[in-house]
Amino acid sequence: MHQLTRITAETVVPCGPADVGRFVASAVAWRLWPGVDSVERVGEHVFVLRQTLELPFFGTQVHHFRVVIDAVYRDRRDLGVDWHTEGWQFARRAAWRARLLRTRSRLTLVCDDALDDERFEHARNVYRATSIWPMRHGHNEVLALLTLDFLRDKLVADSTAFVRAARRRLAESRREGE
Repeated sequence: MHQLTRITAETVVPCGPADVGRFVASAVAWRLWPGVDSVERVGEHVFVLRQTLELPFFGTQVHHFRVVIDAVYRDRRDLGVDWHTEGWQFARRAAWRARLLRTRSRLTLVCDDALDDERFEHARNVYRATSIWPMRHGHNEVLALLTLDFLRDKLVADSTAFVRAARRRLAESRREGE
């Protein structure tokens, strides 16, 4: 497995951690993930998603995968929801964190992603074939780092979009509830 650097995306939402907890444990939240076409709840804390994902080196692909919520915990002003993916393009372990700030909450998405050896080799070979690489000492290590950086950039953009969409949806829900 090839570990990518940790991704953190954060925003402030106009509700408390209890509302955030209900939201992130619902199918509505997972539909906000970029490219997700459908979400089906198959257990109390398990969802099956269908996502059309365009990634560097892989092109556009449709993935069917599971999101499993491992733990939900609350401690006074804090809420945590730990989750992971099964069968997605990357092995993702992630967490939603919400911290109460008077009348709002700080919502943070933290993701640790890894790419298996076979997918990594595919990505690196596509990158090598589509770019000019001088044969010099250490070029394979540089190529590996650049390959992972391109993939990470896409994941950062999608994670940021996911958090922004969650903020908008929570704000809309609050307005509808008033």
